[in-house]
Amino acid sequence: MPPIPADREEWASVYTAYVILRKETQKVFSRWGITTPQATVLALLAEAKSPLTVSRLAQLMMHEVPSISGVIDRMSEAGLVERVKERRDRRLTLVRLTSKGRKLHDSARAAAVEVSNELFGVLSDDERTELKELLTRFRRRNMQRLR
Repeated sequence: MPPIPADREEWASVYTAYVILRKETQKVFSRWGITTPQATVLALLAEAKSPLTVSRLAQLMMHEVPSISGVIDRMSEAGLVERVKERRDRRLTLVRLTSKGRKLHDSARAAAVEVSNELFGVLSDDERTELKELLTRFRRRNMQRLR
């Protein structure tokens, strides 16, 4: 493999790290028959204090609404989530976890955390903290580019 030019080294490193993380977490989630986007929906709904709209889920996942609607459709068919009408505004449809979805989330999350700890175990605690801080700063300063 030819050397990566210095002006693209950061990009190549971030991209390679992303691919490694995506492939390793997908291995974990496939044990439960779910995809990474489905696992992300489960995590967002589990952390939310109340049900979320499909548009809010799409926004949080940085995807388009039709794409996330398809994910929600498949998850609903599997009994992991359910759509409910907002009481105050019946035009709005909310998505919430079912008990089956919550159980699956808890099991899959524990395995994903284990794999994450293995992957990031090559870094010291200080390096992991620094990496998190750097990526957070990068994300905050560049998120508006996606709008």
